[in-house]
Amino acid sequence: MEKRASGQSPFLWMDEKPDRTQRARAGEVLVAPEDSDNPHTVPHGLIHHWIGAMFLPNAKLDEVMGVLHDYDHYKDFYKPLVVKSKLVERTQDHERVTLLMVQKAFSVNAAVETDNEVLMARPDANKAYSLSNSVRVQEIAHSDSRMSTRFRRVRDRVTSGVSSVCRGSSSATAECTWK
Repeated sequence: MEKRASGQSPFLWMDEKPDRTQRARAGEVLVAPEDSDNPHTVPHGLIHHWIGAMFLPNAKLDEVMGVLHDYDHYKDFYKPLVVKSKLVERTQDHERVTLLMVQKAFSVNAAVETDNEVLMARPDANKAYSLSNSVRVQEIAHSDSRMSTRFRRVRDRVTSGVSSVCRGSSSATAECTWK
């Protein structure tokens, strides 16, 4: 992210290749593995690194960032995956967020609750990014009606990271990349 913010590499992933920019501006949502060593093996699991991009015509940068940081409504924006979302703390450049996510496939339900630390930055008026790290991830032992009562600890340290990178202006379009 430092290279993108400092101008040493394109700020948006989609700007690294002209065809990505053209495809995104044509309305395609782009998604790809972050690197060739994907997924990464860790004890008792895998870490998948994906990156994506989309073009949002007629969206203002402040509007996009407002939605990205409206954690209390993630349960509305991202249902059925996110069933509970809460902003715990916010300062000018930092947020703490809790999410409860449930994935249902066939007859199996899986649920995790995460605590996330989010760092926000605005290198200039037309660029913004946020870096989110899960600092606690707990698998919920029973992800049915009893889901809020039984937890099994999975990780107590940073286990994943998500970054959102957007550029735009107060009156033009916004382009965003998620990692």
